[in-house]
Amino acid sequence: MYSAVCKLVLDFRRKIVSKRAYEPKKFTIGVGSCVIGGAAKTEVVSYLMSNLHDQNPCTVVKGYKGTIFGPILVTDENRSPSLIGDEASMLYSRNFKVIVSRNKKEGVRLAEKEFNLIIVDDSFQHVYLKPHLSLLTIPCEDLNLLKQLNQEKFFPFGPLRDSFKSCVDVASAVLLINRQGNQDYPIELLKLPQDKPVFCGFYHTDLPIQNSNVTLVSSIARSAAFENAVEAQNFVQKKFTFRDHFQYLQRDIDFIESSSPSQIIVTTEKDWVKIKDLKTSLTWLVVKTKLKMEQAFLDFLDQQINAFCS
Repeated sequence: MYSAVCKLVLDFRRKIVSKRAYEPKKFTIGVGSCVIGGAAKTEVVSYLMSNLHDQNPCTVVKGYKGTIFGPILVTDENRSPSLIGDEASMLYSRNFKVIVSRNKKEGVRLAEKEFNLIIVDDSFQHVYLKPHLSLLTIPCEDLNLLKQLNQEKFFPFGPLRDSFKSCVDVASAVLLINRQGNQDYPIELLKLPQDKPVFCGFYHTDLPIQNSNVTLVSSIARSAAFENAVEAQNFVQKKFTFRDHFQYLQRDIDFIESSSPSQIIVTTEKDWVKIKDLKTSLTWLVVKTKLKMEQAFLDFLDQQINAFCS
């Protein structure tokens, strides 16, 4: 009953608000998910920014946990994760153009003034914005999660923040992302419409160390993929796992280092942007992740962009 009411409310809101949704003047790609946390949205945004760099792109993000409401273009002066959030800070550290805006519509309007292609992060719940292309990301390494999607179980009784079926209807395409680094894609569990384009991708993890004693530190949703990648090549002696978007203070770093049985600490890119400006005494290494997608997805993007421009 609870999940049915959630779906009814969200579907009603989407139906009413979408009638007056803003359609950007520049080609806009929305990236979103129906699950809470760890859905590979940021890595999909990063992939799009990298592979569509010749289109003069910019990404619009909320800046979750930051103090800046925006809309504002991120620069060296305001790049701090305490101001713009860890995800925006990480994207900026990858040399992408980033606009932070709690109101995604206003962020897109600012982006239209300077950029030719706009990529909106976490767009599916911002129904007052109408992207030209909407990409639904689904992490597919957890079979239990995939089974729960069709059951329409909303948080806290399940993983959903939005109706899976409704998001599939809205999506221009579905992206199945295996964050464990293998290429297993159990598409049949999702029971997707046959006419819905589906593209597959996986994480390539660049490990900075092998065959060593290490301590792990992370504050990301669904951290198993990060932990498993490091554990496969090293001897993990201790793990420090914090809630997603955790904002580290100096006392946290001091506690981690004093409690670490290893002189080497391994963390994620999203964590490192929040740690690097704090004082450290041990060796900190960063695991970098890169999304790899099938060529058919790039072909699909080219077709959509060319159709808009023609």
